[in-house]
Amino acid sequence: MVNKLIYGLPKRNDNEIFLQYKNCIIAISQNKPNKKDAEILIQAIKKEWSRRKLLYDQNKYKPTTPKDGMMGAFGYHVGNSGEPLKIRRIIIDDIMITDLPLIQSPAYTAEWGEPKSQKRFNKMKYFFQQMIFQNNKRNRDNAFDKAITEWEDDLNYLIENWKNKLI
Repeated sequence: MVNKLIYGLPKRNDNEIFLQYKNCIIAISQNKPNKKDAEILIQAIKKEWSRRKLLYDQNKYKPTTPKDGMMGAFGYHVGNSGEPLKIRRIIIDDIMITDLPLIQSPAYTAEWGEPKSQKRFNKMKYFFQQMIFQNNKRNRDNAFDKAITEWEDDLNYLIENWKNKLI
């Protein structure tokens, strides 16, 4: 089954591949029976993302317009309907080490820099800081308390686990 999914990757649009990626990280985080297949498929997805990036650089590929930004495209969400801690940490780590797919526009993706770079670290750190700041300002009825706490926790995780691993 996993070989069929891998074979079909070039035919899928970017949003469909993101959905497969998200399903794989859920299988891995929950230690499901298909965990090994999910790990294999994630590697194939990362290769497909690299292939598409190369084609884009050669003006031979037009990316699918995403519904979310980089974090959202990877399935990162917090709050009452957000992802559990373990999934958010996998997403943070993957974004730090992966050749990112084109999201929104090449300029937007370029803002994230290279894997394990200071630029990537700073972009993700800025994302968390902005989410905390913007939602603290509008959190009059405590509706965002859980989300703010999770953004703060994830910011601390990013700093503690990635600050000294940058290239």
